[in-house]
Amino acid sequence: MKKILVGIAFLLCAFQLPASAEGLRENEIINIGVIVNNDNSIEIIASTTKKTIGPTRAFLVFEEDDDPEQVSAILTITTIGSAQTIHKKWNGGTPLFSNERFYEYTDENGMLKPGRYFTVVTEYEGNGDILSDRAYFTIPAIEQWWTPQPTQAPSPTPTEEPTPDVTAKPTPKKTAAPVHTASPAPQASSGIGTIHIAAYVILGVIICAELAVILYLAGRKK
Repeated sequence: MKKILVGIAFLLCAFQLPASAEGLRENEIINIGVIVNNDNSIEIIASTTKKTIGPTRAFLVFEEDDDPEQVSAILTITTIGSAQTIHKKWNGGTPLFSNERFYEYTDENGMLKPGRYFTVVTEYEGNGDILSDRAYFTIPAIEQWWTPQPTQAPSPTPTEEPTPDVTAKPTPKKTAAPVHTASPAPQASSGIGTIHIAAYVILGVIICAELAVILYLAGRKK
């Protein structure tokens, strides 16, 4: 009887272990996918065939060759709230749970470095079993939007010799010899000339009168 009870207990444990280990609800299927944006941020979308997914579940990100049973996840993204579809975006920063691997595989902004990764769903409040298939994705190297131009050493510019400044020497000015201009003789004004003429006429009249008297007296003496 004791052996029978032990056998029954073993069978019960055997049937319960898969459900507990997998962390999945009965007949539950979880699908997961990843979108990589142009800025290398990622969007993880997971859905369940049951009513809700979360809030005790999380997304784990591993490097392509990682074994989740041997190494810790690079990035752990918790799911806050419950919904049939969970959509979480990671665009840098510091996660709630971080470790050395996070800083090894992310840049100074908390963004995943270029490489290939995969993400899965886990039950972080349970024993941490993986609840979904792996969703692989690639973080590409961001290409430069500009093409660097080869830098050429500047060619030396020939220095032009200074052109002598030919300044015309000032021509000495010839000083003209002073021209001696004869001063014109003073001309009698018209008023003075008229007085002279009148004086000559009066003088002529007097002379004629004297001659007439002389001739008259001479005639009487004869």
